[in-house]
Amino acid sequence: MPRNKALMTKRATAPRKIIIKPFQKPPTLPPNYYEQTSCDLLEGTLNIIFSPEKQQQSQQHELSLQNSYQQVVNLVSHQYGPRLYQDLVATLQRACQDYVLPEDNDTLLVSSSSSNSNQASRLLGYIQTQYQKYVEYLLLCKHVFLPLDRAHGYTSNGTVVKRSAVGSTCMSLPIDSNNKSHNNNNNNNSSTAVIVMDLWQVGLEQFYKRLQQFQWDDLIYQKWWTSLQLDWDDDLALDQQTLLQSTLYMWQDLGVVALTLSQRLEPDLIGLFQSKSLQLQQQSSSFTMSSAKGDSGDTSMTADSSNYNATAVISYCFDKWMHVAYHWSRFLPKSTCVFLLENHLFRPHLTSEWLLNPKYFDPIIEEAFSSAALATPSATMAAQAVAANTSSTTTTTSSSTIQQLWMLAGRIPGGYKLVGGAIAQYARSRGSALMTAMASSDNLKNSSSNRAAMAGKQKISDLLELQRQVRQLLSQLPHSAEYCQLKHVWEDVVNPSSDLEETNLVAEALAKYVDACLRDNKRQLLSSSSTSPLDNNGNWSEAVISGIFCYLQAKDVFEAFYKQDLAKRLLWNRIVSMDVERHFVSLLKAECGAGYTSKMEGMFQDMDWSRETMSRYKQTQFQDSAMGNSGSDGSNSYKLEVDIQVLTTGYWPVYPQYPNLNLPQSLLDPQEKFTEYYKSKYQGRRMTWQYALGHLVVKFKPKDNSGPKYELVVSLCQALTLLQFNESDELTLPQIMVGIGLEDRDEMERVLLSLSLGKEGTRVLIKRDHDAEKKKKTRMTVHDQDIFQVQSNFKSNQRRIRITNIMMKETKEDREKTVQGVSRDRLYLIDAVLVRIMKARKTILHQQLIPQVLEQVKVPAQPADIKKRIETLIEREYMERDSADRNRYNYLA
Repeated sequence: MPRNKALMTKRATAPRKIIIKPFQKPPTLPPNYYEQTSCDLLEGTLNIIFSPEKQQQSQQHELSLQNSYQQVVNLVSHQYGPRLYQDLVATLQRACQDYVLPEDNDTLLVSSSSSNSNQASRLLGYIQTQYQKYVEYLLLCKHVFLPLDRAHGYTSNGTVVKRSAVGSTCMSLPIDSNNKSHNNNNNNNSSTAVIVMDLWQVGLEQFYKRLQQFQWDDLIYQKWWTSLQLDWDDDLALDQQTLLQSTLYMWQDLGVVALTLSQRLEPDLIGLFQSKSLQLQQQSSSFTMSSAKGDSGDTSMTADSSNYNATAVISYCFDKWMHVAYHWSRFLPKSTCVFLLENHLFRPHLTSEWLLNPKYFDPIIEEAFSSAALATPSATMAAQAVAANTSSTTTTTSSSTIQQLWMLAGRIPGGYKLVGGAIAQYARSRGSALMTAMASSDNLKNSSSNRAAMAGKQKISDLLELQRQVRQLLSQLPHSAEYCQLKHVWEDVVNPSSDLEETNLVAEALAKYVDACLRDNKRQLLSSSSTSPLDNNGNWSEAVISGIFCYLQAKDVFEAFYKQDLAKRLLWNRIVSMDVERHFVSLLKAECGAGYTSKMEGMFQDMDWSRETMSRYKQTQFQDSAMGNSGSDGSNSYKLEVDIQVLTTGYWPVYPQYPNLNLPQSLLDPQEKFTEYYKSKYQGRRMTWQYALGHLVVKFKPKDNSGPKYELVVSLCQALTLLQFNESDELTLPQIMVGIGLEDRDEMERVLLSLSLGKEGTRVLIKRDHDAEKKKKTRMTVHDQDIFQVQSNFKSNQRRIRITNIMMKETKEDREKTVQGVSRDRLYLIDAVLVRIMKARKTILHQQLIPQVLEQVKVPAQPADIKKRIETLIEREYMERDSADRNRYNYLA
């Protein structure tokens, strides 16, 4: 079919007009629609929650949420919103009065006025049950009347307002239609900005007003506070603990929780914590309490403690802190409660009169020391986190008492510093007691030097153990290195300021302790296998250097005694581990510099060089023997194996000289050969033989014994003494001295005593006192008429026997001689420092010179000693006093 193009063009170009016409008559609601609909809505929502049986009987008026929602929309759209809102508020009031909190509660009110915990929980349970019903009803109203709540709001003065585009700013719409709004700035009825409440807030306000009508708000708080106190004492059941939380949530919904916490709960908590703190002091001690109170209301207490149980107090405070922090924090503000507990329960005890008193604090530290292992900080924090769901007993055992105290103190400003100071004071008192005991034991040296030396080494060992325990303790306390500084503590302990002699005693005892450690084979094995930095047995050298030596001022005294002991170990072959010896010297070098250990390193160099020299000497002797140059006399001198050590005089201590010893030819030949070899290699060097340091191996077999031969490792003087008995069966001390050429009677007496009265299995000689008939016991001294003879029935389980010579006891005079040598070296050091300062400054005041010298000397020195050295330098014309100012010194070039 052909198309009509003209018609199609006309239709396309002609516009169509859409006209919207209003209703000829506006839509209206049926008569009594509002009264019937509002009654159905309000009564229906009320019966669903509080009277479900009535709702079931009236099936014809069954409430539908969808239909109810549409009906509310219709009423709001037809300007019935304000009226409906007022009726809804009246219904909420009626629900509170007739169903939630009716008037027939007098019996409950009377029974709940007592302080019984069951009655308190009954009231709180009843309130929570009714409140939950009312909240359920309020939620239903909020869902049904949601369009009304979105369009209108309710003010505190009882008017309904229409919500504007801005959320909180709205226009006042009075219920009376004749009262219209006017735009007048001077009229109070004009449009104003007000804060409105939504339906949820209005409903909660009606519930709170009903509580105030009964005056139950105070009663509920009292019962809630009673239950909270029972929960503090762990006497509250689990279901009652839930009421504490739900009641606080109710106060939070009602908007009164901030007022309740600030004006009621905080003062009550302060009173509770103060009373509990006072009870802890009452239960543990007797005290007097003054009647005067400060501005804060705190009662001042004067403690007269006799049996204050600090451990129980710390455990109680820690358990309650965990209870408040992890249990009460579920419904109470944690920061506030914990702050009040720390400042009113625990802080009164964190004073020098109670917990920090050494009488109570020291047992806590000792308990931590005696525990097998301390919990690590991470394990402690994990235990604290788990403690929220565990009993208080489990919480207490998860960490030690000192860790609990440290955690609680860290919550208080300055608490770490207080506890750290108490730990430092404990270390100071214990260390000072050890040093004092060392000084008192040193006073007995004249009568029992060995006992005094053992006591000194034991005190050093105890001090190192104390330092190890303190280090281990501080490693378990977070931030302890910042708040517990022990450097000055150990400096005061190691260097008693009262007496310079005590500092020298500490240095001497430390040197003896190091000597004992280096001689101990078991300790060397532990040192090679230990990796723990807190183990004194394994890392004893580091512990000595970092724990005592670095704080010691009398390092020169330590050097003098240590070099003597090092020389004995090297020369008498008492070295257990040469690597440990060198390692310890390297630690001293790192601490004091190369000049401090130069002579010690020289000793090691001498020993190494001696081994190389003897190796070359033996090689030369072997070559000569192979060429047939063994000597024309045919003697067997070269069959004697010798080991000679060449020592530098300046490195080693001075030893006694025995130049007149009568050596056998078997010893003279090797001596002459080595002397000839050494002088041919090193011309211009002077050699002096130290017979006091010689050792030999002597083959011994009693004449009347058919048993095996024994090898005796003895000193040179002991060997010469034994050789005398090859020619005579009985000898006296003077005869032996003449035979071996020894002029020192004391040394001869020590040699004879070591051979006759030494350890069991080493007594190759028999000593017969000249007055044996008068005395039952053998005398421990040697008389000139005492007779010595070889023990014919000598037996021993060992074939190689080391007979140690009785060491010469270090007398007080010898010790003073060593200390005097150190003091003399100190004078030279002070002179050198004075000259160095004067050479740099040219002129200086006396008040400026003394501090600079004390700072640079780094050895114990007194201003009086420096003044004496200044006078000496003036006499020697190194410096002079200024003619115009007697307090000024001038350097003389």
